[in-house]
Amino acid sequence: MRIMEIVSGGTVNGAVIHCLGLTRELARLGHQITLVCRPQSWIAQQAVPAGVDLIESHQYCFSLADLREVSGLIRSRGIEIVPTHRKRASAMGVSLKRLTDVPTVATAHSRSLQLHWMWNDHVISVSRATQD
Repeated sequence: MRIMEIVSGGTVNGAVIHCLGLTRELARLGHQITLVCRPQSWIAQQAVPAGVDLIESHQYCFSLADLREVSGLIRSRGIEIVPTHRKRASAMGVSLKRLTDVPTVATAHSRSLQLHWMWNDHVISVSRATQD
């Protein structure tokens, strides 16, 4: 499967560590992964396995340049699903869904409700407390 993981955390935190672990495991299982993260973020400085393509983007969901660049990658790489991690990434994912019609899955890493989740195809919570 061709997957584009988008994470917006700049520093190390649970969501970023979760995304890195997920990216590594999906690559190990043979999926083609494009990891989109913010420039000079902690995750960008970590070792990613072979088969993972790292793309840096500011992830401004209303920036036409960012949306054009990332949506172009989704189309040219035949991305099949876009999982997102954290607020900015999830908001950008919703915009990308509108532009590309590729399904998005937001991951709820905390208990604060994000209104843009209603426009994702699915929302996954990382714990029972977050789900509740």
